[in-house]
Amino acid sequence: MDRYRLRGHLDAIHLSTCLLYQERANKKLVLCTHDEALRKAGLAMGLAVLG
Repeated sequence: MDRYRLRGHLDAIHLSTCLLYQERANKKLVLCTHDEALRKAGLAMGLAVLG
């Protein structure tokens, strides 16, 4: 959470759930957010981001 300056536990859960589902489903997902820190974290983790 501190690494990407996420604002709370829900942002961390949102990001980790997206990463885990993408890995298990073996499909590329898009992370949708209007939060700048969550957007940057998603991009840093290799996710496509909308928002």
